[in-house]
Amino acid sequence: MTPGSATVLSPDSDIDAGRGDRTPVRPAGLGDSHIQLESNDVADAVDHLLAGLEAAGVPRGSRVGVYLRGGVEYVVALYALHELAATLVPIDVLDWPAISAIPAAGLDILLTHCCESETIDDVLEVMSDSMTGIEAIDAGYELISIRTDRSAPVLHGGRTPLTVQALTLLMDQTAAALQLGPHDRIAMWDGFCTPIGIATALAARRCGAEVRLGDHCDSATVLMIEPDRLLGHAVTGSIAESIAASTRVVVPGGRLPAAAAAVWGLVEVAGMTTGAIYRCSRAA
Repeated sequence: MTPGSATVLSPDSDIDAGRGDRTPVRPAGLGDSHIQLESNDVADAVDHLLAGLEAAGVPRGSRVGVYLRGGVEYVVALYALHELAATLVPIDVLDWPAISAIPAAGLDILLTHCCESETIDDVLEVMSDSMTGIEAIDAGYELISIRTDRSAPVLHGGRTPLTVQALTLLMDQTAAALQLGPHDRIAMWDGFCTPIGIATALAARRCGAEVRLGDHCDSATVLMIEPDRLLGHAVTGSIAESIAASTRVVVPGGRLPAAAAAVWGLVEVAGMTTGAIYRCSRAA
């Protein structure tokens, strides 16, 4: 996704109820500077990728590395893999220690961009001895089959596997703390590849809320932002305006120092090992 572009996602209202009527909660879609999908098309994209995964023989409960740039493809992949009850291992495309540890990460497969993408050059290099096959499963996606060492199940760099049970618990905690509803608009400036970011996106889909990826967040009611953007910066400009306009703020990675939270007018609602959730007390 081009830095600074916005990706908007509004899920179909009853994706968890059996893929029947796909009437969206509101007219919205998933997009960036190149792609704009309506809500029904998002559901179709998830179904198409899920069918590709199943046709490729990926069983439910597989341990899947997710090596994708943040954006449309990433969100669609999260939704499809969650329906497949996969254990997710997100891998930061900029984290070389995590990339170099992929062969020892205990993965069954790696879901990534097509081999024409320069994004996966480093992956192909480090996996030359453990890769057993590459299969295109959908436009823009490919699966890399891995001969791996299951004795080392955690990637270097802090990316621990996210099981369905762990994600479900985190989704429930996040949705409750945010009091998410179908009329919420969640703007994820940062952190959508983190556990709390993944849980927030899945929780939003479950309740019919709208999700936007990127640093455009007009009319957002929930803002997700990295702590580095808030520490040591003046309470002015677009960040201050966006925080004041939203009612809740998610900070991935842990709590803000109390003094920093106070400066931005943030009151802690819930603190978790994966991040903290705040209520904004500053008027817009």
